[in-house]
Amino acid sequence: MQAVRIGILDREKEYAEALAARLSRLGAGKWMLAAFTNLSALETYLQHKSLDLLAGTDLQELEQLEETYQGLTFLWLTEQQDKVRKKEDKFIAVNRYQSVQAIGKAIQDIVIRLQVLVETQRPLVAVYSPVGRCGKTTMALQIVQSNVYGRWLYIGMEDYSSFAYRQEEIDEKAVIPADEFLFYLKERQREKLLSFVGQDRRVIGSARSVFDTKQIDREDMVWLREVFQDSGFSGVIFDIGTGVLRDYEIFTLFDYIIIPYLKEEGAMLKREHFEWMLEVYGIEEIKERMWFINMSDAKEVKMKIRGIFGGGS
Repeated sequence: MQAVRIGILDREKEYAEALAARLSRLGAGKWMLAAFTNLSALETYLQHKSLDLLAGTDLQELEQLEETYQGLTFLWLTEQQDKVRKKEDKFIAVNRYQSVQAIGKAIQDIVIRLQVLVETQRPLVAVYSPVGRCGKTTMALQIVQSNVYGRWLYIGMEDYSSFAYRQEEIDEKAVIPADEFLFYLKERQREKLLSFVGQDRRVIGSARSVFDTKQIDREDMVWLREVFQDSGFSGVIFDIGTGVLRDYEIFTLFDYIIIPYLKEEGAMLKREHFEWMLEVYGIEEIKERMWFINMSDAKEVKMKIRGIFGGGS
């Protein structure tokens, strides 16, 4: 099992380094620790590497980091004595002056939950953009084909497929025809579908007709999730076109919803309208699972993709 990567963020250098060293010994073989004394050093580190858990003493900094690094889990090292967690509290808290064993136990409890989540779930990821022509399909295919993030399956659900024009990007042998996939899906032929998706076939192309793709409904998505739980895939990426979307409720099925956009006036207005529509439909709570990615900012793209899919060292 891969060691959990933990960061300690505290302005007191001696405290941060000593706590990291002691926790490293306490969780030898299970945890990897790194100490940071300021946000700048932490953000520089996260440009090239990743963390699973960050324990910090400044609540405001943790809240700020949560907005940017949504893939991180946080532990608040508070100065409050006997801090009791309330329903509205964002983070689990433990007193920073407690023993290493007490802080270690709080971390171990979080680590167990993280590992259970990783071992039992095969996440569903939606890539959807109300903006259009922002590189979402290219990004999704690169994630699947790079092998950096594990073994992911790509399912194309675009309204107008560009697969016929992507010969340089996609090996034709790796692409599964949409009509065969849709047949096995609708007929609920689990074994046929799993055998159809081989080791080297991880891309299911979008159907040539948007009306074929629109046949996929909520019940189909629920069934697919169950099928791919034991498939050996790290997860499934659905590349959803605006013309295919039947209703916004479908997003409630996904663990992550990636919303690529371009920081242009027209695109930003479309993004605002999209967020407003979620409120109209009463499902604004799914915003917690949404990752808006500015495709014009290569640093942001890399950082957020790593936050969702992991990868790197």
